[in-house]
Amino acid sequence: MDVSLAQASVYGLTYERYFFDKGLKELDFKIYGNNIYHEMDDSKRPEVPIRMDMPGWSDTYGAFTTLKWRKMNGHNLRLKADGFIHFARAEMTMYANDAAPMFMLTWPDIQRYDIGAFISDLWELNEHLNLNYSLRFDYANSRLQNESAKDYLRIFGYNVDDPIPQKIWNAILEPNWKINNNWDMGWLAAFKQRLPTISEQYGFYLFNAQDAYDYIGNPTLIPESALQAEMNITYSNKVFTATIAGFYYHLDNYIVGVIDPELSEMTIGANGVKVYQALDFAYMTGFEASAFLSKEKFSWANVLNFTYGKDSYNEILPQLPPLKITSTFTLKATNWDISPEFVGAISKEDVRVSYGEKSAPAWMIVNLRASYYLKKKTNWTFQAGIENILDNYYYEFLDWGQIPRQGINFYLNVTFKF
Repeated sequence: MDVSLAQASVYGLTYERYFFDKGLKELDFKIYGNNIYHEMDDSKRPEVPIRMDMPGWSDTYGAFTTLKWRKMNGHNLRLKADGFIHFARAEMTMYANDAAPMFMLTWPDIQRYDIGAFISDLWELNEHLNLNYSLRFDYANSRLQNESAKDYLRIFGYNVDDPIPQKIWNAILEPNWKINNNWDMGWLAAFKQRLPTISEQYGFYLFNAQDAYDYIGNPTLIPESALQAEMNITYSNKVFTATIAGFYYHLDNYIVGVIDPELSEMTIGANGVKVYQALDFAYMTGFEASAFLSKEKFSWANVLNFTYGKDSYNEILPQLPPLKITSTFTLKATNWDISPEFVGAISKEDVRVSYGEKSAPAWMIVNLRASYYLKKKTNWTFQAGIENILDNYYYEFLDWGQIPRQGINFYLNVTFKF
């Protein structure tokens, strides 16, 4: 499909007030809205099995207010209340040869509103220890706006006559301990929930090009929940900083598309149909390590990260990249710098086949960047670079369709400031 038209109107009105007495410091209030319309069609393609038009509408209106207080007894308090209402509709008309046009709603006139309240506090207990904690509550209500829209989900046996109310909570506790001038340690414990998206709840034969399946929503889905734990430790001195952080998520009611062999696909060439379901649980874990060395004319930055996870059926979670490393050297002078860079990842063999993922080979590329700064009453910056110097054929695991990235390429930028 081709996008023949995409347009949006985005608008808002903000009021800010600052207070100069004790207690309340700042008040922010904003109302906003956006209207998005897009059209997809294949009328200009030379050969298609069935010509299709696919327009879509999305309208959102909302407001929020935020209150911030001055520090009181070590506390930095912030309150926020917000709400929005969202309307979504997407449709498809298929024009088969020698047949009447076929019409279908893929987002069937959906309305969702959400109101929420949030409180956070950064509590500075002493010069070595502080505690950041927050709590948020949301009440949401989702419904299909007319009988025609409801009929689309009724054919699968769902009762969509009444609106679907849902409540979610999010709570975070994050202490940080400054051990001494060189060492810092932080922790995070959280309980988080998220609402099913409107596609997960009400979508009707939405084609996913990633795995080539049509997806159908499930109005009975309950919010996804996660218990999160993180820990990080940092060492730093005048020239060197190193951080290592690890995390773990345990997810309940993990929402994912599950193949339904009894349903027939709508899209020509699709592999089948998936219906969104909530699995019993899933987990995800990983780490990130970084090191930065900086002297007067030299710096060296390194980042290493990795994520892994499985669901209750022992199947790997989708879209988890393999171990990746980035290493950047920078040599500096008075008015220029030059930076060779190495970027690479190990191979990815453990993939979610049901999501359309394929294994990906390891790769490594070398980049070179340089800048020259000219300051004579005005500021000029000249930047040049060579990317993928070795002209390696590669793609990253998350690249759509395993389309290869650019081979050796050159660029030049000139920036002028006055």
